[in-house]
Amino acid sequence: MSNDSLQYLFQLLDENQNITIDLYSHTDARDTEIHNQALSENRAKAVYNFLVDKGIDSRRIKPIGKGESEPAKFILENGEEVILKEDYINQFKVSDKLKFEQLHQLNRRTTVKITSTDFDQNTAVPADPNWRNYKTPLPR
Repeated sequence: MSNDSLQYLFQLLDENQNITIDLYSHTDARDTEIHNQALSENRAKAVYNFLVDKGIDSRRIKPIGKGESEPAKFILENGEEVILKEDYINQFKVSDKLKFEQLHQLNRRTTVKITSTDFDQNTAVPADPNWRNYKTPLPR
């Protein structure tokens, strides 16, 4: 997540104390599945830790690593939906290296889903303390 996106998300949560969210971090598919899963979990936890360190209640945020399991989707100008799986991306490896890299980059992302608008700090269950910890070293 870019610094601007992090600041925007912090401001949104700070100004709307009743919102809870899930953070979904994704990777491209250029390493092993187990490595990418751990990497995406660490990325989601990095956003989680940033928000918690800035004062957002940890019980309002759930970091979720998706690894390479959910490639990005987008719509071409002709209306066709494209899923950025490796077979689609790899067709540009030789013919258009810039596009090849950009498509991989689209798969490396963190998205946010609002899961509730009625957070109650008096009844909320504690956050998982493991969400503060990163997996190191990353498995291969």
